Amino acid sequence: MTYFKNYPIDTLKIDRSLSRDLTNDKHSREIVASIIAMCFSVQIKTIVEFVETEEQQRILDELGSVHCQGYLFNPVLTPDKAFEYIKNMNQIMD
Repeated sequence: MTYFKNYPIDTLKIDRSLSRDLTNDKHSREIVASIIAMCFSVQIKTIVEFVETEEQQRILDELGSVHCQGYLFNPVLTPDKAFEYIKNMNQIMD
């Protein structure tokens, strides 16, 4: 928690050790909810990794404004395909 106070953090990533159990573990869900709420209150963006199911996504949508990454959105890419994906996404964003 000291890092939140002492360093200019603008984004926090929630590890898969918490996010993978969102659908079946109340404790994980409550911890993630608390982290998201705390980040929101101090204007820190939240990224949740290891989002693999629509049910996980639904729960995260209910918990607040977070960014997600995981197999639900895109499978693991080889370096060449990752470069091509990023290049295409940059063109879409322009």
